[in-house]
Amino acid sequence: MHKHNIEYFINETLTGDAQRNALDFTAYLRAGGLLFERCLNGFWEDKLYWAVKYNDETVCQIFVNGYEKGHWVVWSDDSGSSPFSAFPLDEHTKETIWKNVGFCRNGGCCRDMGVV
Repeated sequence: MHKHNIEYFINETLTGDAQRNALDFTAYLRAGGLLFERCLNGFWEDKLYWAVKYNDETVCQIFVNGYEKGHWVVWSDDSGSSPFSAFPLDEHTKETIWKNVGFCRNGGCCRDMGVV
């Protein structure tokens, strides 16, 4: 597996449910035609961070093993954007997402990133 491939890092850094859910999620996105672009500049240069793109637009970002070892984070700046309208979610994926939602309230990763 290529060293910039997100699945490589998921397999190398995550275990158990976190690994399985991350691999299922990335497989689901790939099956829908989304592309993963590793961010290798600036703040993200030494991090395991990918922009997920659909029709050349970033629809979300995935951060593997970053804020807490053994965890992964998915976020979007605009979940109401047009690329999402052509990409329906099945019930299993929705349940996995809702089960793992973390809210940023000026703590944890938001505090570490300087978001207030």
